[in-house]
Amino acid sequence: MPFLRRAAVLGIAVLLSGCGGSDRATVRTQDAEAGLRTARESVRDAERNGADQFAKDPLDVARTRLDRAESALTAGNTELSLRLAREADVTAELAEVSAQTTKAKAAATELRATIQLLREEIRRLQAE
Repeated sequence: MPFLRRAAVLGIAVLLSGCGGSDRATVRTQDAEAGLRTARESVRDAERNGADQFAKDPLDVARTRLDRAESALTAGNTELSLRLAREADVTAELAEVSAQTTKAKAAATELRATIQLLREEIRRLQAE
């Protein structure tokens, strides 16, 4: 009897571990898909905020990583897909912030030039 009991316990353990492994694979696939959605959103946000013009290099890197993440998911490599999607997300955010910074610097430079012109005009008017 002890042999049958051990065999039954071992059989149940194998069945339960198989079910648990399947759930984890499903979660990983869902996580990778969620990561891809987030990365796609970040790339679109970067594009909308001028990264194509002001931060092209990091945006291109983000797009490449996103493409690789999608290919990895298609190939069934969910872990690689999730890692690449997270990298694409962060790189796209970097591109967006870089674009915003460049635009803000340009606006500040333009504002300084306008202030300088106004000062010169005030001096000219005061001299008359």
